[in-house]
Amino acid sequence: GIEQDDLFVPIESETNELKLELATEVVYTDNEFLKEYLTGTESEERYTLVHSKVRPDMAKALGLTPLSQFLDISEDTFEDAGQCEPLTTRLKNILKDYKDGLTIIKELLQNADDAEATEVNICYDARVHSADPKKLFFPGMADSHGPALIVHNNKTFSDDDFKNITQLAGGTKQNKPLKIGKFGIGFCSVYHITDVPSFVSRDYLYIFDPTLKHLQKAVSNPARPGKKTKFTQKVISTSQQLQPYTGLFEFDPKRPYDGTMFRLPFRKAYSEISSTFYSESTVQELLKKMNESSSNLLLFLQHVKKITFSRFDSDKTA
Repeated sequence: GIEQDDLFVPIESETNELKLELATEVVYTDNEFLKEYLTGTESEERYTLVHSKVRPDMAKALGLTPLSQFLDISEDTFEDAGQCEPLTTRLKNILKDYKDGLTIIKELLQNADDAEATEVNICYDARVHSADPKKLFFPGMADSHGPALIVHNNKTFSDDDFKNITQLAGGTKQNKPLKIGKFGIGFCSVYHITDVPSFVSRDYLYIFDPTLKHLQKAVSNPARPGKKTKFTQKVISTSQQLQPYTGLFEFDPKRPYDGTMFRLPFRKAYSEISSTFYSESTVQELLKKMNESSSNLLLFLQHVKKITFSRFDSDKTA
């Protein structure tokens, strides 16, 4: 390869003559303002600018020094500082508008009805699934393999549904007034009881982890704290990742799922999202309210005709 000490590049000159200079002595413009600033002031800085025909990306590839670096403008001179709000804070504020624990079921029922499901099954899975972190694709999820609320319906997600549920505003349903449910803000009511909701539909597993305590380093972009995984791939289906779903409502990780099943592991301690955590008695109280309200909930649904309640303990269902 050519060493920079041996590389000559064309430079700007006041005449039209072609002039070459050692690459180590040449800078390129990475900010037009800086170029204008130096041109319009009596700067003591002496620099040689690469020819304007040499694009910035090419200059960078050639190893030339950017003008900002030459002027010693460091990262802390210009630092990202826009107004922002952590997702956990946003969710905490959203939950203030969804105070009733039954809201969770109402929202999931309405979304099932929106998808034209005819049956919804609500299950309290009291089991604690053995989870060896070494056998999990996402080892931090082992802590979420305890008791959970399961909500299943007999319709699969559409492409729009997958998109809506990852957006707080649930955008693609806003122009459909006959659709009662709206994934997005309404779905956020599930954070009343869990910090890490997940669901399976078709051949996808989605996991949302706003606190990033479960997915941890598996998430490359903290602004999108979750993972979408095609669970039918052998590396996933043969792991223990899907163990909490397997066998419930005919779910088999080796084939696409003809339905949608949400899994909401009960929060066990205070978190950035909510200070509410669920003991056995709290869970039982919630299930009792759900059962008592089920007949009234059906009145406001167009397609769902049946709601069932069940409990799963160890190797038996009640």
